[in-house]
Amino acid sequence: MSDEEVINYSEMSTLARCEMQYVYAYKLGVAEAADTNKRGLHRGTLIHLGGDNWLRGEGARLPETWTDDINTGGKPGEMRTLSLSDFDPEDVARARWLLARYEQHYGSRPPSSWNVISSEEWLTTTVTVDGVTYRIVGRTDGLIEIEGMLWLRELKSYGSRGRLKTVHVEPQPTIYKRLVEDNYERELFGVMFDGVYTYEWALKKPTQAQLIEQHIANGGLPFPTKKAAQEWAREEVAHHPGFQEHGPEESFERVFTDRSEVQVELTEKVLAAAIKRRNTLETLDDAIPNVGQQTCNSCGFKARCWARLAGDDESDIEVLDWDPDAELSE
Repeated sequence: MSDEEVINYSEMSTLARCEMQYVYAYKLGVAEAADTNKRGLHRGTLIHLGGDNWLRGEGARLPETWTDDINTGGKPGEMRTLSLSDFDPEDVARARWLLARYEQHYGSRPPSSWNVISSEEWLTTTVTVDGVTYRIVGRTDGLIEIEGMLWLRELKSYGSRGRLKTVHVEPQPTIYKRLVEDNYERELFGVMFDGVYTYEWALKKPTQAQLIEQHIANGGLPFPTKKAAQEWAREEVAHHPGFQEHGPEESFERVFTDRSEVQVELTEKVLAAAIKRRNTLETLDDAIPNVGQQTCNSCGFKARCWARLAGDDESDIEVLDWDPDAELSE
């Protein structure tokens, strides 16, 4: 083990989620399958991009191209140029729809009471715990001062209700508390989880009765017969574009929480344990698999992994993709 090792939340999360996935990605450097279902990740990337522009006072917009230096493992990498054309048009449309609603709900820019200190900032610090010295690295979604108190913004997008139930104990903002306080030499007062529910409700069309009632209320000419009114209304319904009955506020939720020093110390021990464990993982034979729908759905190594676990050739394994919106109903 080196005197100082580097770890971040993404790597620790992958290791905790499934050691097989970790070995494929971090030890063997295997590329994920090209057809891996990354819809939730891609939508999250676009929403973060628009949310960052909003925090900077530039509106919740999506530029056609932009630059970024974050690697897939959540650590700094080479600066590269990305484009909206790199993403599925459906994901771009969904992100734009959500970002427009975000502005409708929260305004075109942050409140005047917010002093935005930083956005998408890389931070790092060194910790020694349980005989392990390591460097933590992470990129914050935003650091905001409100009435003299420092808040960490965590922008989270999700396709299922209840995502924010765990925000009081999630380790990522606990790690970031240490990063912020070591770099700014100020106490972090709390964490603002800025939740974005990515579900898009279907448009609803008015009923014939509603259109007839609206027609009369607007001073329209009376219909000669009931049948004529129904025929007119039937045509109007058929050509009506529909309307969104769910207001913008239904797509968003903000939860404010804090982190104690006890939580920070415990999380630092978890990171040290993760480093010790990752140093024992060299081959797939060393790894403990964690097979399940939530673990495997978006994993780009599942064909290889399932084939190995079944003792079969990879080509014999049928892999079914999962749409994060498929289970949702309102």
